[in-house]
Amino acid sequence: MEHFGLYLLQSASWLSGFALIYLIFLRNERFFEVNRVYLITGLLASFFLPFISISYPVIISYEGSIESAETYVSGIAVEGADRKSFISFFLWGLYLPGIVMYVGKSIAQNHSVLKTIKGSDIIPYQPAKLIRTHEYPSSFSFFSFVFVNPSITDIETNEILNHELVHIRQKHWIDLILAELLCIMQWFNPLVWMYSKMIKQNHEYLADKVALQRTSDPAVYKATLLNQILGHPVVNLANSFNYSLNNKRFNMMKNKISSPYRKLKLLFILPVFAIILYSFAKPEYKQTSTLANPEKKNIDAGQEKKVVKGYIVRINNEPLTGASIVISGSTIGTVSDPKGFFKLENVSEDSRLVISYVGFKTLFIKPEFTGEMLIKMVHDTVDFGTVTINPSESGEKKSIKEDEGDIKSAPETASPDITNSDSEVFYVVEDMPKFNGGGLEEMQKWVMENTKYPEEAVKNKISGRVFISLVINAKGEVTDVQVLKSIHPLLDAEAVRVISSMPDWKPGSQRGKPVSVQYTTVVDFILKP
Repeated sequence: MEHFGLYLLQSASWLSGFALIYLIFLRNERFFEVNRVYLITGLLASFFLPFISISYPVIISYEGSIESAETYVSGIAVEGADRKSFISFFLWGLYLPGIVMYVGKSIAQNHSVLKTIKGSDIIPYQPAKLIRTHEYPSSFSFFSFVFVNPSITDIETNEILNHELVHIRQKHWIDLILAELLCIMQWFNPLVWMYSKMIKQNHEYLADKVALQRTSDPAVYKATLLNQILGHPVVNLANSFNYSLNNKRFNMMKNKISSPYRKLKLLFILPVFAIILYSFAKPEYKQTSTLANPEKKNIDAGQEKKVVKGYIVRINNEPLTGASIVISGSTIGTVSDPKGFFKLENVSEDSRLVISYVGFKTLFIKPEFTGEMLIKMVHDTVDFGTVTINPSESGEKKSIKEDEGDIKSAPETASPDITNSDSEVFYVVEDMPKFNGGGLEEMQKWVMENTKYPEEAVKNKISGRVFISLVINAKGEVTDVQVLKSIHPLLDAEAVRVISSMPDWKPGSQRGKPVSVQYTTVVDFILKP
């Protein structure tokens, strides 16, 4: 409901923007064809533009060493999750009945018209089909069918056909269908009903304009309109001959010449576009860091500059390609080549080097000018937090607590035993794996719903925290599930079982290539007193 609710909010915002510009600047203008295009554009924008989102950068600066990692928030409050579920259920309970009622009403109306068509004699009147029936007091067109009451004279019938043929030839029914769909989707939004009326009103202006050009006597045409004044619209998908019959409609029939520059009023929609796009823009967080005690020193032009050379490697001495080497406090830097080698010039003796690479802990080191430096990068880690399991709520309702982070270094010591020898395993990558379309939150919810507190462990009052390591391989499969810290075989087995039974993830990727990513998580089995 959350994603669909956001879609409805954005859709309503787009429609509201178009409606306000039309009401303020365009509704009294006589360029009806342009107005029709504008109104249809508003309908389409409200359907499709919510799928388009932009982002803006947000720089997060903090003290300490940089961790080039995607930040995952661990910990979900059960009370908050329950409240969110209740609100979602409540909103669906309000929204769906409105749709059902509106759709039912629309089906009933259209069924009545279709039933009349089936039981009536049809008079061909290309491209229309004329139906004379006492079922409806007012005249209207429904797709290619024109309904006229038999009490209407032949002269008036010709004027009505002259008007309704414009609706049929210009396919106004397309606009009505789009408006009807939007009314169904946004039945709660008053502006959507107003927008639908504006579309129908503009249709009548268009039909009046063409009909007056084709009639032999404009006075007869207007008199025919007045004779239909007591009628009322039949269905939402129909163009009623007497729709919005008031002084304004007659005034809009006057042939007044307006400046073409008045069409420039359409450009007022551009700032509305900018406002709505920015209002729903998503922040893109970027991390920067400063040292706890930064020493910003200007590089003296007269100070001796030296060259630093060296290799960037992993713990196992494999070279790291593309690692970043930058002089702290400056824009001078380079990257390591396929052999892990780098060469950096214009380095002063009192400067510091910042070495970073996605998935590895950033290093701040002093440069060495005698010989080649050998810099070993240490993997960073990402943990899932702690999933707390209580026997009284096992398999139904659990709570999640934030992990204290006391096993941050566990993957480094355990990795030789738990990773595949024929594939490289990352700890943090540019595009982290996704679980059920989400990330940590979705995974934790799944684990909560599928973990069962062993009955024997409850009887024997066995509780504790099981630390688990797992790998999401390049195919998205959960592999290499291992216990890093055991508490009891019963609890260990249940933790391994539930983690191993997780469905496939969307694999993570590094520089566009699917890779294996290792995680750690904690399943906390707690017995309430």
